[in-house]
Amino acid sequence: MQAGDRVELLRSNGNWVVATVQRVISDNQLITLHFQEDGLIKEKNIRFRDAEKLLRLVTPVSQPNKWKLGDSLEVKRSDGHWQKAVVQEVNTVRKLYQVVFLIDGSTKGKSVPFEVAHNMLRPLSDAGATKSEAKEERAANQGPPAEPPTQPKPAEPDPAKLEA
Repeated sequence: MQAGDRVELLRSNGNWVVATVQRVISDNQLITLHFQEDGLIKEKNIRFRDAEKLLRLVTPVSQPNKWKLGDSLEVKRSDGHWQKAVVQEVNTVRKLYQVVFLIDGSTKGKSVPFEVAHNMLRPLSDAGATKSEAKEERAANQGPPAEPPTQPKPAEPDPAKLEA
């Protein structure tokens, strides 16, 4: 690990945050990180012995972009649920995807940095769709519901046979 590497840092609340290695001090066996939390840049020192459980390297940004403009996918929302979305922009300068989705008839957007896209974006799946979305999709694919089968009417008694 060296200065400039992008890592994910496990916070005490159980969340992973993206951080940048600022320096590695071999003598003191410390790794100094900077990360953003609550709108502030924070610093954290990690001992070498704790690095394996508290840090993980981020997938290098130099890897080819997995998602392309117009791709349909699911994005992980802030509350943890997955939402159907479409890639609206692939910004290689800022190294992020801009995805859009519908909420209550309004278009919403979310920016997803390339380095955390593997945790925040996934291919579409029926398992990820809500029950109502899956039901709507099945209905759209099946067309109108079939008519229920009708029961035959009981035969009217023959009056000639009743008189005999």
